Amino acid sequence: LLASAIKKRLSMPRLVREWGQGQSLPIEQAVHKMCKDIVLGRRGQQQLLDLCYVFEVGRCRSSPLRNILVVGKAGTGKSLTAKAIAEASGLPYAIISGSDIAPLGKLGPSELRRILTWAETRRRGGILIIDDSESALGKRLRTSNSSSATGEREDKARSEQSAARDALNVFLSMTGETGGKIMLILTTSKPSALDEAVLDRCDEIIHCSLPSKRERQKIISLELEKRLEQRKAKATKNLLFCCFLPSSREICIDKDFAVSNAVDHLSSSAMTHGFSGRELASIIRAVVTAIYGSDECLLTKELWNKAVDEMRHSITAKKMLKE
Repeated sequence: LLASAIKKRLSMPRLVREWGQGQSLPIEQAVHKMCKDIVLGRRGQQQLLDLCYVFEVGRCRSSPLRNILVVGKAGTGKSLTAKAIAEASGLPYAIISGSDIAPLGKLGPSELRRILTWAETRRRGGILIIDDSESALGKRLRTSNSSSATGEREDKARSEQSAARDALNVFLSMTGETGGKIMLILTTSKPSALDEAVLDRCDEIIHCSLPSKRERQKIISLELEKRLEQRKAKATKNLLFCCFLPSSREICIDKDFAVSNAVDHLSSSAMTHGFSGRELASIIRAVVTAIYGSDECLLTKELWNKAVDEMRHSITAKKMLKE
């Protein structure tokens, strides 16, 4: 196993941030797995169901793979959705970030070619997820004749433009006719910034919108449950090493504090309307941090309200800075 892991690591391109092998599951189990850790609206869930059906049929009939564009504002779960699709496909997948290609300079296009070749040479095909794809696959710009920038600054700008153009050309040349063995999943918050040829290669679009009240309630509940379970598991693990490590205190909830009512109130339109899933998760992280910063490690109504209000004001202030 160690030799296999080392070989796999050495054979993967440097651009790869994460890789894995999807599981071949029945449609019902695949949908349940995909929707377990991500929260989407009805339309998004229906699209995931259709994709699982495509995967199921494709495994039996060796049909060509489809390319997907995942669009949404920052923090709406685009990366989680892309990874969930890849894990339900039953195919090997690799995740890269478009912003990692430019720093490689002249090596960027060759690394991109290497990873596309890796996906194409898989027996049943492979999946390539490009996060923040607009950073690497943006529109082709005409060379500027302006002489305002001179010297080293101008040379650097030209070099970056050349590397970005070469990376885009490599992507377009290797994804034009692949025989359906490469499945591309591109995530972006600025679809208008993508090159037209890149958009033309996408067969389906999944839109990750800001969560509704019902979806906000589910996100908050899942995040709170996940955080509490992580702390409880850590406390249990430390019991085995209680002689060597300081034990982690387990979170207790005040008997007079109704957590379900607090979650319902937090998910209301007046409290978190327009908040993304990432921002909701940051509120829960702030609550858990406040609990462990208290003397009694006790979740009370006063502590909950204070942590939530402070984090809400911080998020609102950041939103005002973006406007």
